[in-house]
Amino acid sequence: MRKEKINFLLDKFNLSQFKDRPVENFSTGMRKKLMLCKALIHEPKVLFLDEILNGLDPEATYEMIEYLNELNNNGLTIFMISHILHVFSEDTNIYLLKEGTFKLKTRFGDIKEENDNIYEYFKDIVKSEELA
Repeated sequence: MRKEKINFLLDKFNLSQFKDRPVENFSTGMRKKLMLCKALIHEPKVLFLDEILNGLDPEATYEMIEYLNELNNNGLTIFMISHILHVFSEDTNIYLLKEGTFKLKTRFGDIKEENDNIYEYFKDIVKSEELA
């Protein structure tokens, strides 16, 4: 069963042909995909991802977001730290954690509706005194 899960995940992220190669020869994107595979082998109920999209090419970013959305729709709770914001779907819940406290909870679609530039919005909101 576990071997099947490993093979499924490696196939999902196009890593099967590299499974017998040393990881030190992997690109940053390949390492990120492998890290996600390793985290998913045990079928967690909650997944914490820190900058998982950095180093991925556009196609890999799309594939990863699509798969993470699928996992989330199937009940996996995902906390994702990312500076790459434009890839999130409109129904994604956004939380801002500052100094150990959740300061903001909203939907990504609400932010996009009210702001022309999402990056400018987050830059301003992070510096905002009302979140202090």
